[in-house]
Amino acid sequence: VVTYHSDIVRQQRLLQAYRPLLHTTLRRAARIIATSAPYIRSSPFLPRYAGKCRVVPLSVDPARFGNVNPELIQAIRAQHGLDQDQHVALSVGVLRYYKGLHILLDAMREIDAVLLVVGDGPERERLAQVAGEYGVAERVRFAGKAPDDQLPAYYHAADLFVLASHLRAEAFGIVLLEAMAAGLPVISTELGTGTSEVNQHGVTGFVVPPDDPRALARAVQSVLHNASLREYMGQQAQQRILTHYTHDRMIEGTLKVYEEACSLYHASGKRKL
Repeated sequence: VVTYHSDIVRQQRLLQAYRPLLHTTLRRAARIIATSAPYIRSSPFLPRYAGKCRVVPLSVDPARFGNVNPELIQAIRAQHGLDQDQHVALSVGVLRYYKGLHILLDAMREIDAVLLVVGDGPERERLAQVAGEYGVAERVRFAGKAPDDQLPAYYHAADLFVLASHLRAEAFGIVLLEAMAAGLPVISTELGTGTSEVNQHGVTGFVVPPDDPRALARAVQSVLHNASLREYMGQQAQQRILTHYTHDRMIEGTLKVYEEACSLYHASGKRKL
């Protein structure tokens, strides 16, 4: 059984050497686990093996992100200079090339809020420079990597979550699950990957075209300035996690795939490819 998380997106020269091995592995696999149906359809490799692909989404612990000490939330807001009446948009993740944070910083010129960026990585210095160039540095807080025990509180310190990734290297976006478990509406981009399956457009948030700062800004603004919409989408987001993305659901789905694969051996006494 092969679990297929992501295509090779950036390392195209490596892919030329890796491609034959990848096809051999997928061809010989009894079953292939993908984390979303859109990824199976949009991958350059998986469609030819679609008959043996099974979808088992990633998961999150709803209790961890749903129950947070209010005092810790207030402490985090105070630590980053966030006034009680300020809207806060949140981004969480390693600061990598495909996360689209430069696009979000561009969009911030039209967003009436503070952007709280949790995470660190190779793009950190460049993004700080970009924030200055766009004139939004005073409304952007680079918080660095949050301790695991404080991460849920960062979600609760915000009004909505933004995943602005613009490349297919963002194969699923588990941070979407964390944000939704915390009751946040989410804004994500259409990449043909799992992000648009996790986030239901118009229900748990909005899905916008990638690399489009104006569309991103409009979506964020529409949620920030509509309290009833934020509440509705946040509730729908939490319910979607409980229904589809718990650890129990992931374990159950994974076991079914392995049972199916094992049955191929038992049925004929040998591997049936």
